[in-house]
Amino acid sequence: MLLKKFVILFPFIVLLIFGINACESDPCFFPKEPGLYLQVYLKPDTLATLADLDTVWLGETNNGVKKRYVKGSFYLPLRQDRDSSSFKFLFKGATDTVILKLHYGRKTGLASAECGYVTFYENLAVNRNTFDSLVTVQNFIDTSYAVHIRTFLQR
Repeated sequence: MLLKKFVILFPFIVLLIFGINACESDPCFFPKEPGLYLQVYLKPDTLATLADLDTVWLGETNNGVKKRYVKGSFYLPLRQDRDSSSFKFLFKGATDTVILKLHYGRKTGLASAECGYVTFYENLAVNRNTFDSLVTVQNFIDTSYAVHIRTFLQR
């Protein structure tokens, strides 16, 4: 008799255990602000580093951006309230600033139940550029650390 009750209740016990585990949520390690990664070559085989960059500004004004260098690239935060962003760079040893103006489409997507919604950027295009040469490597900006633009700057 006891065995019959156990056999009947066993599936419910298993479902209850899995149901409790399914309600637990993992913390969100997903970056909330996808950004553009820019590689700057000072010479054909030499990448610029934070030591080479004096200042970076967001927009046409001198609003400073925190300089972040991730895996050989400069991280540039894109504006979430507009379809374009501008950056001005001043490299050590250079006499003038370098300007980069970008245009993109914004798309909001659900990352996960824990992380919520995240803005992705697509169809990246360079509208204005004063680097010596520029190549768009990837025009979809997600949360990976992929390089999006490679540039060459002669000093």
